[in-house]
Parts: sequence; structure tokens; C-alpha cells
Amino acid sequence: MASTRILILSCLLMLAGCAVREQAIYADQLAGAVNVVAAELGDRYEREGRALLDDAESRAEAEALLDGLRDRWAPVWAALRGFASVHGAWVSALEQGEAGGPDVVQAVVDAWCAFEVMVVGAGETMAPLVACEGRR
Repeated sequence: MASTRILILSCLLMLAGCAVREQAIYADQLAGAVNVVAAELGDRYEREGRALLDDAESRAEAEALLDGLRDRWAPVWAALRGFASVHGAWVSALEQGEAGGPDVVQAVVDAWCAFEVMVVGAGETMAPLVACEGRR
């Protein structure tokens, strides 16, 4: 995931000074990078769930363990949906020919950092973006 983070950081740092076409390219690259991170997290979530089911001694215990897993990961998925919403709004604006300025960059950074904080809070490792330093 390290190369994904470098790509995300370079995109975020360059957004505000770019025209619509360049921002659209960055938005697409950012979406691809986030999709990789989300897929990796989804795989971890699934593996953890399977391990819990394998360790459970009863159906009731399995259900309780899975409830705990869902509770622990719910903020991660909510933050990912939040990021997707901000990103989607940015893409919609780009599709209408409107380049995003510093406020858009800040919204994207804030949404990404909120996602990162939730991932780390869920006990997952994720090397921080420079843009997120000091937000934990």
C-alpha cells in the first residue's frame, strides 16, 4: 500500500493548481488507489471474520464475535463512504467543467484523513499520508 499512498499524496498536493482535465486525471488515479486500499481492508475484514467463525464454539458465540467485528469496523466503512461522497462530489463538479480550488483539496484531504484515522483506530496498520500528520 506504500505506493498507493505516494500516489494519493502527490495527487492531493497538486489538485488546487490544476485545470479541470488534470484534476480529472488525478481524481481517477485517486479513486483507483482508494479502491486498492478498500479491497485490502475488505480482505482483512473477511479473513478476520472467518477466523472468528473458526474459533467460535457455538452459534451464539460466533454471532457475538461477528457483532463485535462489525462494530469495530463500522467506523472504517462509514469513513470510507464519507470519502467516496466527497470524491463523488468533486468528480461531478469536474464533469460539469468546474475545477476544484483549495476548498476542494481540503475537503478531499479531510475525508481521506478521517478514513485513515478510522482504519488505524480499528487496529489496522496504514502508513500515514504527510497530509494527515498531526490529525491523530
